[in-house]
This record gives sequence, structure tokens and C-alpha cells, in this order.
Amino acid sequence: MNFPTQTHHDVQGAGGPCWIGDDCVTVAYRRMARVTGSRLEEVLGGAGICHRCKLVTNEEQCNGGGKHRGGALTFGMLNPNMILRDSRAWPAFGMLIGPLCVLLAAGCARPVGQGAAVAAPQAGTMPVSAAAGRGRAMGAPDVAAGTRVLRVVSTNDMHGTHAPRPDAQGLLRGGAVPLAAAIARARRECQGGCELLLLDGGDMFTGTPGSDWQYGRPIVELMNTLGYTAAALGNHEFDYGRDTMYTRFREMRFAVLGANVRGRDGRRPSWVSADTMVERAGVRVGIVGAAGTHTSGSTKAIHVNDLTFSDPAPIVSEHVRSLRARGAQIVVAVIHDGGRCERDAPDRCSGAVFEFVRGLTDKPDLVVAGHSHTIFDARVNGVPVVQASSSGRAISVTDIPLTGSDRIPRTAVRDVYGDSVSGADPEVSRIIERSLATVGPRLREEVAVIATELRREGSEYGLGRLIVDALRTVGRGDIGIWNNGGIRANLAAGTATVGALHEIVPFANQLVRVQIRGRDLTRLMNNSTFRRAPDLHISGLHMTWDSSRAEGDLVTGLSLPDGGAVNPAAVYTVIMNDYMFGDPRTIKGVPFVSGEVLPIRDIDALAQHLRSLPQPVQAPADVRIRQESP
Repeated sequence: MNFPTQTHHDVQGAGGPCWIGDDCVTVAYRRMARVTGSRLEEVLGGAGICHRCKLVTNEEQCNGGGKHRGGALTFGMLNPNMILRDSRAWPAFGMLIGPLCVLLAAGCARPVGQGAAVAAPQAGTMPVSAAAGRGRAMGAPDVAAGTRVLRVVSTNDMHGTHAPRPDAQGLLRGGAVPLAAAIARARRECQGGCELLLLDGGDMFTGTPGSDWQYGRPIVELMNTLGYTAAALGNHEFDYGRDTMYTRFREMRFAVLGANVRGRDGRRPSWVSADTMVERAGVRVGIVGAAGTHTSGSTKAIHVNDLTFSDPAPIVSEHVRSLRARGAQIVVAVIHDGGRCERDAPDRCSGAVFEFVRGLTDKPDLVVAGHSHTIFDARVNGVPVVQASSSGRAISVTDIPLTGSDRIPRTAVRDVYGDSVSGADPEVSRIIERSLATVGPRLREEVAVIATELRREGSEYGLGRLIVDALRTVGRGDIGIWNNGGIRANLAAGTATVGALHEIVPFANQLVRVQIRGRDLTRLMNNSTFRRAPDLHISGLHMTWDSSRAEGDLVTGLSLPDGGAVNPAAVYTVIMNDYMFGDPRTIKGVPFVSGEVLPIRDIDALAQHLRSLPQPVQAPADVRIRQESP
């Protein structure tokens, strides 16, 4: 799940870019439509005025997930939707097995769910607006009349989408019912010589309580109902454990594709397909999919330590060639890897998916991307490449001509607004209402009152300090550390619920308590710097660093909060989450004295800590990580 920390929207039209808040006609129309509730056509004075406006998103990527070594021990089923099994114990950390057994055995006796607050009206009960959409490319892609067309509608990074949520401008975006309405509209437009295909770029799971507390079951029901044909294998498909994932895959009426996934025997596992062939009105369409090479490091290693994720370009090229040889007239690739395009130069793009496309020797007709939660509609190496934000906030619509002299695919990205639900399949509302009813009591449980909104801004911020203080306090440690990628949302001012906390820490990580000598703390801190900067929050410790130093040696000093020096010979208790402890990058070369997995989840620690603080809660403001001038 790669949630962005900051989002800036601009409208790119014939007159150049204009930022939200500027005197831009598209923005003005959007605001009028929202305020008045009028039909978009009425607000615009006629349909199609903004057909050529293109909304570009520039988002800061925030990597997440985690790694563990070895396997999980299982003593029973914790939830009807979560399937567990026995596997090998952690070979490098035998000291943790006893506590881990106790932890999992205890877990069988208590509920598993923790989840995110839904910041918008529940899907299915929201007011219905007649607006067909606002802003981005709402018309059909520009294909000559009478041309036979394959229309590919694509989503990515669904992350268990349930109800819509407000964006930075306060507009409700995404949600299952509005997404269903947007897909239904694209279907209705696809008449006559048009055939439709619905695809996804991966990361179907993790992100909402309705999905997470039921281990992905509602999102499978949703995607089956909407009629998906195939999806790429995303890193967050592994989050609920392999056996739960296998069960969810068996429930799917569409293919999950990962041509570049290999097991220890060098073969592709039986639970994931490489490609699939479908027929639409006599047209054979081949679909090949790949997982991102980042998957081994963006999900817990306990779930993927027997898998490799190879360079997808040569493998996908081979399958494109094979699909065409098998009679595919159109070939589409879906891959869970992303990138971004420059705001002022939308064809100037960078990131893993674009490197993948540049490396293809046999080209598909379209590439559907995911993972970076960005929006782009680009053409690289002669191939259109699309990505549609995340959580159902947009869809990509690509029309590929099947007849005529002009066979160039036309692409468009359409916003999905939370008050636009006309035409949605009623079954989608029923799925979401059942899901929210199941998790509702826990979802709405009040925890604390937050004085002011806590945002993830910069490399160190109050929300991160609050989380890591909770970790250290509840885990009873001298020092706490928490990876920035594990902080997934802001925390609004006002009453904080368990659901809101789940949105911030959605992975249900366990706390790990380790003993470490003072002389080894510097190595642990250096191991937690990535891309030449610290990538963590700390508690019970202050740190200085220098970006001019060599990678792996950025830390220049450590001290205690009172200004005292760290004693090299003393043993300190450090609390971290099990994602960090299992990440080889974090623990590499660190000689721990001892360690144990605590029967405490991150969200429970955060809730307990917030309840214990004076109300309303103020986040710590002390700066703990300082950059020294080079």
C-alpha cells in the first residue's frame, strides 16, 4: 500500500496548469457543482467543456510493508476469514519462538480486528447526485465514430475501499458505490462495436476496517460483482498471510497474475497465473501480469521468504510474444509497479513501471500500473501506460481501436466522486452495508480527543512521535523506534476512534522488545536510514546525522533526552514493531542480547497510550532527529 503523504492537484488545460485555488474555470465549475448539487451539464452550461482538461497528480511516495525471516507458528483459526498454517520457525531468532507461541496461542482467544474510521457517509446511504463527474477527462476517449473498440477500464490499489473519503479540498472521493457507478457509466457508453474489459493493477487488500477485519472477503465480493477479468499480484495481497491469500484467490472469479514470481524450485507457484486469454465478441485478448520486484521488501518476509520476484521485462516480453502466437489480437499487461510524471511535462516520467516498459522487447497494447498511488496517462516506448490514483478515487478508460486505419489507443483518467452513485449495482451497496455492519461497533469505539489535526509532514512530525512514544511506554522500553512507512494516514482533530487509529497503523504489527548494548545502537540507527536520510521516528533517544557521510554511516551522534551520553557498555531495552525486527536492512549486523515478541498490537498500544494522556491530546513537539550541516 503506498499512501502518499502530500497531494497537490492541478488542472492542465489549453491555457497551461492552474493550481487548485487559482482562478481556473475547471476548478470553479467543480466547486459550483459541489456546492449547488446541480447537474454537471447545468453548471457547465453544456456537456463536454472540460473534456480536454487533464488533472495531474504529484504525490510523494511513501514506501511501506515489511520483512520477516522464517515462518509463522499457528495454533488455531483467529477469525473465520483468516486462515493460518504451520511453517518453519525463525531460524535466525530462536530466542523469539517461545514468546511467539504464547502470543499466537493467546491470540486465538480474542478478536483480531482493528480498523480505520470511515470519514465519509457510508456507501449506499450517501446522497445521490445526478452529476456524472467533475474535472478530469469525463468524456469518452476520442475515437472515430463507427470504429470497433476494445474498452479497457482499469483501477489499482483498491486497498479494501469501502466508503468515500474527503480529499485535500474537502471533496468526497472514491468508495465502492461511486466506483461501481463510474464503471457502470463506462459500460453504458460501450455500446455497438465496443467491448469492455475490467482490470486491476494490484493491492486489492489492506487499508479499511471493513476489509482488514474480515481479511479481504468483502473486497473479493465487490470485485466479483463488478466483473473484473484479471488483476496484478500486489505486495499487500500477502498481508493476511499466505493461506488466507490462497483462500481469497480461490473465491475470486478473475485471474491474479504474476508471471515473474518464482518459488524455491525456480518455478512459478500454482496459486498465481502468468497470463490469461479471454474473448470479447470474437476478439481474443491476452492479459499478462507481473508483481513488482519491490515485493520481497514491501511485505513481511514471513510471507514471501520462499519467493523471488524477477525482472519482469524479459518475462512479460516472452508472454506478450506467446499470447500473440496463440491468437491474441490485443495484449494488455498489468503490473504492480508505479512511478510519476512531472506536473509541467506529463510525458516526462520516472519510476519502476517506466523502466519496465522501456525494457520490453515485445510490446503490449497497454500497460496498467499500480503501487505508487499516482495518476498518469503517459506513452512510453510507444506504449500507453496508465494509473488511476488509489482506493477507487479514479478509473482509467482506454479505447483500443479494432478496425479502421488509426489503431492508436486513446486513454483518459476519470475522477470518481463520492456523491455520484447513479447507476451503481445495488448489490455493491449491500456488500458494503453488510461489511460495515459487521465491524461498526469496534469501528466507532472512542479512544481520545485530539487537540489539533496531526499530519505526516516532513521527515519527523508530532504524529510519529506520539506513535513511537506509545510503543516505548506500553512496551516498557528505554527506547522506541518506528518506521515512517508504517504511518499510513493523518489523525483528524476531535474524537479519535479505534477505526481512525487503524487507518494510521493498519498492519496489526506486534511489538518486539529487544535488549541491545549502547555501543550497537548507532548501527541500528544507521540501518534505519534509507535513501540517505533517516526513515524512522524515535523515543527515549536523540540523534544527529549528516547527509554528506557515506551510506550506512550517516549517524553522527546519539544522546539521551536529558542530554546524557549513551553508555556503550550498558544494555538498553528497545521496542520496535515486528516489521522492523524482521527487515534484514534494519537488523543487519546488530548483535541483540535478547528479545521477545510481546502480545501487544501496535494499534492497542497506541489506543492505550492516547487514553492515558491529558485530554485533549497534544502531540510531542520536541525535535529528536537533527540534520547537521555538511
